[in-house]
Formats: sequence, C-alpha cells, structure tokens
Amino acid sequence: MLGEIATLTLLAWELTGGGAWGLIAIAGLGAVALLAAYYFAVTSWSLATTDWEALAAQKKADALTAQRESLEAAAPEALEEAGAPIVVSSPGVAPPQRWSLP
Repeated sequence: MLGEIATLTLLAWELTGGGAWGLIAIAGLGAVALLAAYYFAVTSWSLATTDWEALAAQKKADALTAQRESLEAAAPEALEEAGAPIVVSSPGVAPPQRWSLP
C-alpha cells in the first residue's frame, strides 16, 4: 500500500510539474501514508493481543443475562416454573465461528 501511495506521489509530481503544487501533493500523500501506517500498527496490535475466547465468553454471558432480564420482565412466572435458566435463541442469527491464528 505504501508503494502505491509513493507511485501516486510521483504521478502527482509529474502532473503538476513540480514546484509548489508538487510539494503540496507530496505533503498530502505523505500524510495519507502516515495515517495508513498508524492504522495498520494499531489494528494489528489490537488483533494480536485480544483474548478472543474470553471476549466470546463475555459476550455470551452478557446475552444470557439480557435474555433472562427480558424474560423476567415479560413472564416472571415462566422462570419460576422452570426452575432453571431459560435460553432463548434468536432466529436467523448464526452462532459465532471459531478460529485461531496459526
């Protein structure tokens, strides 16, 4: 990607004929390159250091808690009769896929 930005910078330099407009084009595309490099570094660090299994377990626990609270509000007698947590599945929602880095 940085090579493509460098190519665009050279193209802009040639099209503007150098001078002030060429320097403005170089500065603008240099800023774009710095932002792209920053985004890559932050994103890759975040993806590499996230504990995906703990995050999935937390999201599942949050979903079960939300389901239980909604059932308690809608039909508290159903929870008392069941004596156990009731799990409600949402139609059309696929379970999360499991994968790991090699």
